[in-house]
Amino acid sequence: MGAVTSIAETQQHHARITPAAQVGEWLPWVHIVIGNLKAFLLGAFHGVSKRYFQGYLDESSYRFTAATWNLSFRISC
Repeated sequence: MGAVTSIAETQQHHARITPAAQVGEWLPWVHIVIGNLKAFLLGAFHGVSKRYFQGYLDESSYRFTAATWNLSFRISC
């Protein structure tokens, strides 16, 4: 089983219907978040594994939040 299919084991999805008036506002952000996650995973880690998938999501979310809100952060190696 791949890492993406194992998300359902630990996460719950709550469907939400986007109001027609907000589609133009929300949809670009969805594409940005997914694109950033894909670039992060394929660029930094060259793929994903089930064992570390949550950590990858956490790091990507942290970077996106920091960049969106112009927060300063540093990455330790």
